[in-house]
Parts: sequence; structure tokens; C-alpha cells
Amino acid sequence: MDFLDKPPEGWDQLDIIGNILARLSFAGFWAFDNLFILAKLKIIRRNSESFKKPAQFFWWLGLLFNLILALRKISQLRKEHSELKKTIKYRFFP
Repeated sequence: MDFLDKPPEGWDQLDIIGNILARLSFAGFWAFDNLFILAKLKIIRRNSESFKKPAQFFWWLGLLFNLILALRKISQLRKEHSELKKTIKYRFFP
């Protein structure tokens, strides 16, 4: 709740939503991975292989959301870098 009330400085709605989706995806992976382990140990009576694909999907989804967030951050940093270069060039080399 603290994270939603006061997000890190410089974050907008897309950053918050992307991070929440990535964390939910990894939570989905965690749940299906634990179900896989429980089925493998015969604690629950289900085929353990039926939990592999959903676990892999949620892992892939979490990585995809993190990749999108990283590419977005790189784009923001590239813009900031070009603005700083212009400022430095203007101030020191008029």
C-alpha cells in the first residue's frame, strides 16, 4: 500500500502498472511452481506435468513486462542524456 501511495520519484502510471503486472506474473509462476513440486512429491493427487506450462507462461510474462519496463527506462534515459548534452554544449561552448 505504501508503494501505491508514494511511488518512487519519476514514476508515472505506466511504470506502476507495469511493475504490478510483472510482480503478479512472478507470483503466478511461484504458485504454479509450488503446485508442481507438491504434485511431484505426491502431496496432491494431480499430474505434475500439468503445472509446468502455466508456470513457464507466468515466468515468461513476468520477464516480458520487465523487458518492456527496461526498454521504456532506456528510452527515458536516452532523452535525458540528449538534453544534458545540449545543456552542457550551450553553457560551456556558446
